[in-house]
Amino acid sequence: MFGCVLEEYNSNQSSRNVYSKKEDNTLSVVEKETKDDTSLKNVFMTVFLPEGYPDSVSDDYFDYQFWDTLQAFASSVTNTLATHAILKGIGVGDSTATPIAATITWLMRDGTGMLGRIAFAYLQGSKLDADCKKWRLFADIINDVSIGIDIITPYFAGFTTLLQCFSSLGRSLVGITGSATRAALTQHQARRNNLADVSAKDGSQETVVNLIALIFSLTVIPIILLSTNLIWITFIGFTLFHIYANYSAVRAVSMEIVNFDRFAILVEEYLKSGIVQSVKEVNSKENVLPLVWSEYSKYPCKIGVSIQEHVKDYTDLMALRNCNNGCSYLLSLNHSETVPIKISLNEKEDSLTILEAAFQAILIHFCRTNKTAFDAFISDIIEKYSSYDSYQIISKTRKFTEVNFPIFVSKAIAEGWDFSRNLLLVDGWRIKTHLF
Repeated sequence: MFGCVLEEYNSNQSSRNVYSKKEDNTLSVVEKETKDDTSLKNVFMTVFLPEGYPDSVSDDYFDYQFWDTLQAFASSVTNTLATHAILKGIGVGDSTATPIAATITWLMRDGTGMLGRIAFAYLQGSKLDADCKKWRLFADIINDVSIGIDIITPYFAGFTTLLQCFSSLGRSLVGITGSATRAALTQHQARRNNLADVSAKDGSQETVVNLIALIFSLTVIPIILLSTNLIWITFIGFTLFHIYANYSAVRAVSMEIVNFDRFAILVEEYLKSGIVQSVKEVNSKENVLPLVWSEYSKYPCKIGVSIQEHVKDYTDLMALRNCNNGCSYLLSLNHSETVPIKISLNEKEDSLTILEAAFQAILIHFCRTNKTAFDAFISDIIEKYSSYDSYQIISKTRKFTEVNFPIFVSKAIAEGWDFSRNLLLVDGWRIKTHLF
């Protein structure tokens, strides 16, 4: 009998087989381990977790789902309070209220929500992927605000329709933002082309949480509704917990795909120290609070712009081409403008080209705003930055980018980053010319 030659496992069934080669060249199972699939734990995992868990999902799956489950429970409880307030506000139980008035209020409420969904998708749709963590938290905060509006509705009988329209508008933003960002997070979590399975199991988890919240509401809420003070204490307490749970959920997510915030954090640390940080380190530094802009959130750079936005004439075009060393994008620098760095992309660009252009843009901003760097070449640019014209700055940063960007990419991939695609916000203009 020879030693072990092969070991296999089935993460779905918690089974393991060890094979050994026999003298006649056949394989024999020398060790077999099969756990009882009928145990409560295995039944739970089969029903509520994606097939192949934990290998079929991202490392942050459990932490995110744990906090997401808690926030869903809190939201269900406060929504019950809101439902009671809405029905009371439109006249349910009031002998003087008319069905037609309640119908009109409800129709206007729905109509406002529909218009809100369309407008928000048009204005912010492209940003939901790039900053899905920030928008996810935004959606849940707006949801709490909408519930708060619902709860105060009975106290302002003359403004019921107006308040319900505002509430519906908020909920429409929650609906489209929540579903879009949930899709982005599900795509991040799915690791075996199992997007549908991960999404379906998330739906199952949310359903069972809502059932538990329903039982809680049927048992406890009737008592709470007897006292106005208890209503507000319950609403405020569960709302604060809801926001905390949501913040903890998005903080738990570590995405290997870069948006501009994560990429800027990654590149700036590399320029300072020569070190490429891990996925978790960078994600821990990323700002996830909506409407709280970090130094990276409004970076002075715009990618995918039309030539008209940053090229004056043919002479300027050729000068920019030369100082960009004929690379596959065209970067310009004008410190007098609000967005000084603008980049036009070639029609054959790929993810690495976009990231290379962003790398150079971040390098330029770094040289302007920092005093120290790990590389002597960058330190020299920093020291002489104010004496260089725009073309010289572009040329020198381009030379550094040509040499160091491939090194940076290799180190980043070794740390677990995925540059095969990115979430940088890029406009739709592309250059189609013989110059590139």
